[in-house]
Amino acid sequence: MKYQILVLLAMVVLSACNNSTKSSTTNQPTLTDYQLGEKWVRKYKGVTTEGEVRSDGTDTREIVSFDRALGMTIGKDTIPVTEIVKP
Repeated sequence: MKYQILVLLAMVVLSACNNSTKSSTTNQPTLTDYQLGEKWVRKYKGVTTEGEVRSDGTDTREIVSFDRALGMTIGKDTIPVTEIVKP
């Protein structure tokens, strides 16, 4: 009886470790994944090995209406989202 309980417990533990529902790859975003008004703010800081700060700031990207389509602002430029989602 003790042996059967150990085998059952081992099977339960091992089956919990096998999670086949998780994907190991990430799909590239498509045009429908972007929504008008979405905004991303990324903060960055570049420091040398000596501790000198070489860059420090934020990078903001936003989805806007551009020539009757969606565009992404990158600095002062706007790039059509159709160009971004190309494989």
